[in-house]
Amino acid sequence: MPEFHELAPGTHIADRFTVEALAGQGGMGAVYRAQDTLTGRRVALKLLHAVTSPEAVYRFNREAILLAELRHPAIVSYVAHGSTRRSQPFLAMAWIDGEDLAQRLRTKPLRLPESVALLRRSAEALAFAHQQGIIHRDIKPSNLFLRGGRADDVVVLDFGLARYAMPTLVGVTRRQGAIGSPGYMAPEQASNQPEILPGADIFSLGCVLYECLTGESPFAAPTFAAALDRLLFGHPAPLEALRPGLPPGLQVLVDRMLDKDPRRRLPDAASLLTALSALESIPDLLLPDSRIGVAQSRAADPEPQLMSLVRVAFPVGTASPGAESPQERATRDAVRATLLSHGAQVEALPDGSLLGVVELERGTAADQSALAARSALALKARWPELRVVAATGVGVFQGALLAGPAPDRAEWLLSHLEKNPAAASPALLDDVTAGLLDAGFELSKVARGLIRLQGERRERGGPRSLLGRPTPFVGRDQERALLELTLTTCADEPTARAMLVTGSVGAGKSRLVEEFLRRVEHREPPVQVLWSQGDPLEVGTSYGLASRALRHVCGISKADDLETSRARLAERVGKHLPADQARDVAMFLGELCALPFPEEDHAQLRAARSDPRRMSEQVSRALVSFLRAECAQGTVLWVLEDLHWSDAATIRLLDEVLRELAEQPLMVLAAARPEVKELFPALWSRFLQELPLRGLSPKAGTRLVQELLGTKAAPDEVALLVDRSMGNALFLEEMIRSTAEGSSDQTPGSVLAILLSSLQRLSPNLRKVLRAASLFGPTFWVGGLKALLENQLSEEELTQSLRQLVDLEVVQLQPTSRFSGETEYRFRQLAVRDAAYSLVPDSLRPTWQRQASAWVDGAGTGTRAR
Repeated sequence: MPEFHELAPGTHIADRFTVEALAGQGGMGAVYRAQDTLTGRRVALKLLHAVTSPEAVYRFNREAILLAELRHPAIVSYVAHGSTRRSQPFLAMAWIDGEDLAQRLRTKPLRLPESVALLRRSAEALAFAHQQGIIHRDIKPSNLFLRGGRADDVVVLDFGLARYAMPTLVGVTRRQGAIGSPGYMAPEQASNQPEILPGADIFSLGCVLYECLTGESPFAAPTFAAALDRLLFGHPAPLEALRPGLPPGLQVLVDRMLDKDPRRRLPDAASLLTALSALESIPDLLLPDSRIGVAQSRAADPEPQLMSLVRVAFPVGTASPGAESPQERATRDAVRATLLSHGAQVEALPDGSLLGVVELERGTAADQSALAARSALALKARWPELRVVAATGVGVFQGALLAGPAPDRAEWLLSHLEKNPAAASPALLDDVTAGLLDAGFELSKVARGLIRLQGERRERGGPRSLLGRPTPFVGRDQERALLELTLTTCADEPTARAMLVTGSVGAGKSRLVEEFLRRVEHREPPVQVLWSQGDPLEVGTSYGLASRALRHVCGISKADDLETSRARLAERVGKHLPADQARDVAMFLGELCALPFPEEDHAQLRAARSDPRRMSEQVSRALVSFLRAECAQGTVLWVLEDLHWSDAATIRLLDEVLRELAEQPLMVLAAARPEVKELFPALWSRFLQELPLRGLSPKAGTRLVQELLGTKAAPDEVALLVDRSMGNALFLEEMIRSTAEGSSDQTPGSVLAILLSSLQRLSPNLRKVLRAASLFGPTFWVGGLKALLENQLSEEELTQSLRQLVDLEVVQLQPTSRFSGETEYRFRQLAVRDAAYSLVPDSLRPTWQRQASAWVDGAGTGTRAR
């Protein structure tokens, strides 16, 4: 980048503009706030660096010429352009007070009406430009400026990449390949297609709208190459998955804007305005929403939801919101941004504290708890003076208020920190959150229900601790033996194999993998292990799992700077490859690991960065070359935990690796929940062997209880614990912990949370039936359900729902009934009934309990309560 010399205040430009202050600086130039002495108005004065390329000068002058033609209230106004006495090109535009959309989205998400208003205003500006034959080609949040901070008064900036839709006599030389911004450019721009039409702007604006609605860019990735891979081969998550409750028509509009085929996409901004007008005609579409994300749809549905909460209290003496100093306001905004980056929706509470609400559409209670714990650690690492607590459980939004056990526990934890300032150093967790965390988190118990969160280990965590010691490994000896046999076969033949261990939350997937790896560490000859774990926050990051495995084997940590990381990657790659080949391989593995090497002396790298398909091929070849060299030294084992959080690029890459190294001593071992087969239906089909984990046998469960509780548990109590655990190892461990603490008659909160996350994925009708059934206890009757669900479900819907619940093995039909003429059902497990009961709102529970009791009394006496 050219050396930058800031202009001093008072500097005169073109005998017309007087510099006041530097407003911003970029790679090509700088923007100053200046005074127009001709009109007396303030302007934004954009100057190119004194030393820059002819191409940059051409693009700069073209921006000025295009802006002079575009006079529209939603397009930044042209004032003048020319050159300084030192031949620096300048462009003067109207000064606008406010902030760009990128800044807004980092601190405060948009509400639905604001998002739609921003879309309309931006589309109006682009429609005007498209009518003049001009395509912007670089629509992104930083190029959309909110005048006065208002989303409905957005101004489109930076026409530096704009061009006429029809070919011109003079064009910009495209030495750098794709023109636009990663994460927002249209696929035809990324593919270097010669004809770019107005629909490219629609695609980019669709990416912006998606981010406004969800807080996430649909194609974001850590490197340019990864972003292009996601753009060309990936698909963004549906809006409903990230922000439930949005109008269905909005998903249709976003899909039409983000269609990768320009022929099926909305062709221009005028067509977008027509589609938007049709959408806005839907009644109540633009009713003001008071909160973001999943909270938006709760006013009409009082059903409690499973959530993990992070409560953040600021130091005593911090001013209340609206009265803070600029520094305090900046800290509050940064705390909010940290919570948002960890998947939380953020609310400001009346006492000045912030509340982060973590809910995952696809995730489980364990995933939510892990995200809450990580956000708490991130906050404490940056601001040790904050008081941070996290709690998991049910909560319900009642208007602007959040009520229920989870917020109550968060309040209790916070009050403990207020009474014990010395305990505020680590974050505090409730026992539910702590019980859901795996061994990767470092915890210490303060008292019952009070757990200190000390830190997180990014390496393999080992077995969970229970009652002060590691949990025994029971009931999985055959599965471990099968993994060892597969690894031996890979080494002896040699041949490439892939094993997929599947099981529900708590089934013991990670523990099986850990015990297998412990055996592998003692094998002779040694086995080279690559290890990585999926992360719900990085599920959309291309090559995310592959990148983490390579960083792990190269010894690269997040604390390392770019130069150190690249050096470690190059050193590890060169361990078994010739120097000339190692250089090329390291260059392209750097792209995979988000550690880009300079391209000046590497023509292949430079060419690949302008062609995403070529880059994908080169990255794949580099990984195959690296692993082939490793296999030449001995057996290679690549372990991927939580594969259900993988990205499509990693899956595709490993498929290529298995195909190319089919006759090498390579074993790929993945562990995932069963839904991984729906997410990646053709997963490594030619090489894959699946190992589904069944529930622990009663014998294995009994052994686990006896080893941990010893003689404290009577035989009948042991049998009851094993039965209630449903064969789930995590459930049994948590029930053992609860028994040791004297609460054997209650279902542990961590178990309820996991069951709740499963129940919440059922259809609304099934949840209504389970909720009503739980009011009767473990046993319930069809007549009782009809009485409670009157006007909510038809008889046909109730019959169908019960049939589905039987098929799902949630309830079972009883051969006889306590009441004559009534069909009786029973919950298969008492813990499931407890979880369903927690979905009954506190405000409605007394009334519904009275109705259920009245029906039972009437059925017992041969009458029917109304």
